[in-house]
Formats: sequence, C-alpha cells, structure tokens
Amino acid sequence: MILDTEENVYGTTYGVSSAANVFELMRGNGGSWTEKVLYEVDGNPTAGLLFDATQEHLYGTNNNVAFKLRRTTNGYWTETILHTFKYNSTSGTYPESPLIFDQAGNLYGTTLDGGSIHACSGTPYGCGVVYELMP
Repeated sequence: MILDTEENVYGTTYGVSSAANVFELMRGNGGSWTEKVLYEVDGNPTAGLLFDATQEHLYGTNNNVAFKLRRTTNGYWTETILHTFKYNSTSGTYPESPLIFDQAGNLYGTTLDGGSIHACSGTPYGCGVVYELMP
C-alpha cells in the first residue's frame, strides 16, 4: 500500500469470487476509515501501486496489463491501458514487480514469464523479462 500527501492509503485487493479492486482509505474523524473503490481490475493486481510526482496518476499492473489511473476533478478515476502483455510472449508475460520511474518518466518492471525460452532451461514459458514503458 502507499500513502498520498494527505495520508490517505491506496492499495489493491485480490479477487477470488469477484473482481479485484484498487481502493483508497480516507481517515475520518475519531480515527475511523472510509473505503472508496477507485477502479475494478480485470484480473488480479500483481504488484503494488505507484504515484507520479503530482499524485494525479496511479500506476499498476494486473495479470496481463500495465495501467494508469487519472484522478479527475470530480473525484473519480479514469483508466488508461499502457501495455497489454501477451501470453507466452517474447516481450514478457505476467508482470509481477512494482513499477518504478526514471527521471525521464519511463516506467520499468519485470515479468514472471516470457522472454527467450532458449535462455533458461526447464521451462517452456521463458524466464521473464525486465521491461521499459515509455510515454
């Protein structure tokens, strides 16, 4: 989970019998918390969330995509799919690590499978890749 500058908590749920979610927990008076679902994830989030420097965008991954959520003026969030990972792909399958930014705004992460199947023995799926997503 991560915090914003107002100390609201952001995280993800793992969906078993229903969809997974990206959520926000807001601290109320008297120490109580209020949950707000920001985004229903198609598939389960596989790593933590990441804010950009403005805290207007949240970035994350699920079973097969890297996504960006943008905070709108009315308090809702809109989704942009940044990249779709193809099953058994040489460019990576199943993103699993938290995303990180470089100074140019590029995103980096790793996948569980994919890449060259010749580079690692014992698996028909590849050993995973380090990937870069550029704006």
